Amino acid sequence: MEIKISDYVTIQKKYGSFDKSFKNPWSMGFNENRDFYSLWLGCESMQIRIKKEWYDVIALPKVARSKSPVDGGFHFLYIQINTNTNEYYIGKVNRKRWSEVKRYQGSGLLFKNKYKNHEEDYIRYYFACCTTAIETEELEAAIVDAELLKDPKCLNLVRGGGGTNEHYGSEKRAAHQREFMKEHPEQYQAMLETH
Repeated sequence: MEIKISDYVTIQKKYGSFDKSFKNPWSMGFNENRDFYSLWLGCESMQIRIKKEWYDVIALPKVARSKSPVDGGFHFLYIQINTNTNEYYIGKVNRKRWSEVKRYQGSGLLFKNKYKNHEEDYIRYYFACCTTAIETEELEAAIVDAELLKDPKCLNLVRGGGGTNEHYGSEKRAAHQREFMKEHPEQYQAMLETH
C-alpha cells in the first residue's frame, strides 16, 4: 500500500496494512519496550520514495546498533512527516552518543517552529545510514536540492549539505556557519525571504 505525502515523497508498506494514524515512537518516552514498538510498526517492511529514489526505512533497533566503524558515531538521514498536514522535513544527524540521536529533532527554522507546536503529529523515519558525517552531508545535498525546495509540503528552507561536519564550541561553530553562508548565499535565499 502506498501513501502519497506529496509529489516528491511517498511511503510504501511492502506487505500488510498501513495505518497512518500511528504515533511517533519517540513521543512515547524512552523505555525498554521501544525496540519492540518499532518492530511492531514494521519499519523493516517500509520504504520511502524521495523524488525518484526509494529508501528502506531503518527500524529503531537497527538504528541504535549502527555505530560507524570509522569514528564510532551515529550518522543518519531522516525524514519527519506531519501525519495531519503531510508536511515534511529532511535532515541529517551526526552524533557520538545514541542519547543525542534520540533527542535531536532537526535544525530547520520553519520545521522547529511547527514541530514545537505540534510535536505529537510528527513521525520520524531514518532512511539512510552513513559511515561519516561527510557522507551524510553529501547525501543530504543530493536529496534536498532546489527542486525539492519547490515542494509546498517541504519544510526545509535551504538546500542540504551546508551544515557543520564537526561539533565546535558555540563561537567557533557560529563563525563557521557565517563563513559558509557568505560563500553560499543562494542556499539561504528562501530562509531570508521567510524571515
